[in-house]
Amino acid sequence: MVSITGTAASAASAVSSVATVAAHAAISAKDRAVQVMPADAIGLAREAGGTSLAAAGHIAKGAAGAAGEICHRTGGVVEQAAGHAAGALQGAQELSAHQLQLGKERMEKMADNFADLLEGFLKRKLQSFVKIFVKKIPGLLKTATDDVEMPKCVKRGKDATIDAVWPDIEQEIMWDLALMIDGSGEDEHPKDYHGCIGCRAFFRYHLYPYDRGLWGSLKDPVWLLFTAIALLPIYGISPCVFLLIFLIIDKTDEFQLVSFILQFKGFQYLTQGVLRSLVGYFLFLSCVTSPGSQEHFCAQSGPGSAAPMILVVVGFGLQTVLAWIAFLLLPCSSKRGRGTLKGHLDHVETGSAKLQGGYILYLLGYDLTTFAISVAALLYTLYLRNWMIEDWPVKHAFYTIQMVHGLLSMPFFFFMIPFLRNVLLHSAPTAYDRFGRCRRYQGPERPRDPKGGAGLPARMLEKAEALRVLENLKSLLAGGRVQSLGEEILATRLGKASEAPDRCT
Repeated sequence: MVSITGTAASAASAVSSVATVAAHAAISAKDRAVQVMPADAIGLAREAGGTSLAAAGHIAKGAAGAAGEICHRTGGVVEQAAGHAAGALQGAQELSAHQLQLGKERMEKMADNFADLLEGFLKRKLQSFVKIFVKKIPGLLKTATDDVEMPKCVKRGKDATIDAVWPDIEQEIMWDLALMIDGSGEDEHPKDYHGCIGCRAFFRYHLYPYDRGLWGSLKDPVWLLFTAIALLPIYGISPCVFLLIFLIIDKTDEFQLVSFILQFKGFQYLTQGVLRSLVGYFLFLSCVTSPGSQEHFCAQSGPGSAAPMILVVVGFGLQTVLAWIAFLLLPCSSKRGRGTLKGHLDHVETGSAKLQGGYILYLLGYDLTTFAISVAALLYTLYLRNWMIEDWPVKHAFYTIQMVHGLLSMPFFFFMIPFLRNVLLHSAPTAYDRFGRCRRYQGPERPRDPKGGAGLPARMLEKAEALRVLENLKSLLAGGRVQSLGEEILATRLGKASEAPDRCT
């Protein structure tokens, strides 16, 4: 288009030059004729010169008009070409902006992938480092508990106990670490999980609240009433209370079932063992020593004499039957409060952690053995008393059998301690909210430290930090010098962590 415009301009200039030359030639011819010709000839020449000038003017005027027409037409072409050029420029700018946006998105995606890979690498390195340290603890414990004067058999038993117990402790330590640094923190309930309503939800929350500790429960009159009644060592009241609790709890959660067994048997140690032995001692004093005579009143007021024998026997059997029913429901339960990992770490459950309920089967086997011995002792007593179940010596013997069986339930009581319970069960504690929903135990809200607690950030590596590390890596691969890959980032993260509230409480 530019070439067409240039050609038109050149043609107009040439026509104008021809007209100018013709005019100059005509004027020169006229002046020359005036000098050499007579007056008539001069007149004729003037007319001829005038005619030539007029023709030259017409020619020049026509050429100028043609040049104007050509310029007009070429001007439209130029405007059209300029419009197309502006549109092409705008399209190029939009394409460049789109490509820039795509490049930015690809860079952000690359930074996200790099941050995810690097975060997983750092978490795995931290896990492997802690695991190496944890595996050295049993040797340190053996060395710390050694004594030169210790008998060899005792030393072997001590070391064997440490070797037998430590794998379960290590399992819990590594799981807590994995959950701390790689836990997803997702809600363990599906959206359609609505819990229960009415009295069941009321008792669930007041007996096992997910947002209260021991001191908060001590302020709850419902909890105090149930606990006080469950501790009564007479008339089979305690087994009846735990029968009601068994009907209330969520039997689809593994922790609830196993915790029910431990609590039931732990209370059995207190009620049937410790408290019954104290009550029996004072009842024996009251029926033998207090009267101050050779006669006694143990047949009327001795240990176990006042309680209906059938009711006591049913309560005694209920202690074992309920525990085994809860155990048989374990295959239908799930670990609702255990939590899940994001996927950066792998945690393989080994040993008793693979079993639902952990070591509870072994404890129930022990309890079943003591129960069988107690029943055998009762049957032998009945045999000696001609199967007279309401005979007062039979009642006294059965009272003693219950007391011994309760004292033998001591292991269940000690496994109610939170740390030992976690090692035994390999299951995270659960409790209930006000809607009766079984959920992970949260505990009471802890007051924030005004100076800030050392909490863990949500991610170990943010996107901006990953971009900074990528830039440093590019500079390093290009032959540049990089003093650090991000020590200032680490310092910033530690500063933020010190200001953030503790997420692991």
